Amino acid sequence: MTSLTVENYVKAIYQLTGDEAEQSASTGAVAAALRVSPSSVTSMLKTLHEIGLAKYRPYDGVRLTD
Repeated sequence: MTSLTVENYVKAIYQLTGDEAEQSASTGAVAAALRVSPSSVTSMLKTLHEIGLAKYRPYDGVRLTD
């Protein structure tokens, strides 16, 4: 995983959720924004969750941490 990839995912999530703390982005929306497969997004969202950059719950979406 490169830092550029992480940065692109964080930017995409931010663009989809904006400044709304409670707004979540769906896996499908992130996949469409980045033009990657939903399974790739799921894998990265789990990684972002593990390193503390995002809160991810399956079927609930993803949002960035504060």
